Amino acid sequence: MADELSIAAPDISAEFRLAQKEIYTGRDREKAYHTMAERLAIEEAHAFVNVVLQSFRFGTNLSQALLAYSGEMRQRREILAQEKANKLPVYMSAVMAGLMMPAFLIVTIGPVVLRYIQSY
Repeated sequence: MADELSIAAPDISAEFRLAQKEIYTGRDREKAYHTMAERLAIEEAHAFVNVVLQSFRFGTNLSQALLAYSGEMRQRREILAQEKANKLPVYMSAVMAGLMMPAFLIVTIGPVVLRYIQSY
């Protein structure tokens, strides 16, 4: 797996190679994968390791487990993107109100002030 990733993702490839070396030197596969996830220090790495280890533990097809996991991750990223997109109009309205309000006040109150000045 590490060789296929070496061009596209060299950092992850290095982590997989390190885990592979740990397994070859006699370390338990489960411990090696958990150590790799701890080194990466991201939640997705822990979830990936759990999927792989459960597949090994229960004898299920790894490719099917990874397909299901990738679908869940894709859904999760889409939901996070939608949440950010839904928050954007709130931020935009505050900025637009702050920038447009002075111009709006000048356009609406400006003529009144000019007429008041001219009358005196």
